[in-house]
Amino acid sequence: VLCVCVCSAQLRIQGLATFVAAARDKSVGAPIAIAIAVHNAPEGLAVAIPVFFATKSKWKAFWFGTLSGLAEPGIAGQWGRGEENTQTHT
Repeated sequence: VLCVCVCSAQLRIQGLATFVAAARDKSVGAPIAIAIAVHNAPEGLAVAIPVFFATKSKWKAFWFGTLSGLAEPGIAGQWGRGEENTQTHT
């Protein structure tokens, strides 16, 4: 559980970094997002493997690994919606 929390917290920071980079320069956002996505695969395994050995459930390992990675697009999307709202009201 601790590993899931730590990886999720770290992915939120990566999502924020991706959003800020894309907001600043559109040509930088996609390469950063791709690089972070590639590097997230080992992080998903770092979450899934301990869950599998603790529970002996492939499905729990898969879902915990997947859910830990959903923090990044979630936080980038939240910031994106917030940015749209501030731009339309000014």
